[in-house]
Amino acid sequence: TGTLASLVQGSAGDAQAGPIETQVLTREGTARDVLVSAQHVDFDGAPCALLVWVDLSRHRAGERDLQEQQQ
Repeated sequence: TGTLASLVQGSAGDAQAGPIETQVLTREGTARDVLVSAQHVDFDGAPCALLVWVDLSRHRAGERDLQEQQQ
C-alpha cells in the first residue's frame, strides 16, 4: 500500500522507520491489523529493506470484545 511504500522510502540509509499500525489484506481477502517497521540494510553488499510485521488482529479483536462487554 502507499503507507507501506512511504515507510520503506522513509527508512533510507541506516535509518529506521516506524513502527506504524496499518491494515493489510491476506491472499484470501481478509483484513489483518499489523504493526510494521522498516530499516535499510546491506545484504551481501546489496541494499535491501528489512520489514518486520507483527499481527495485531487478535489483540484488536480482544479490545473490541472488551469494549462491547463494558457497554
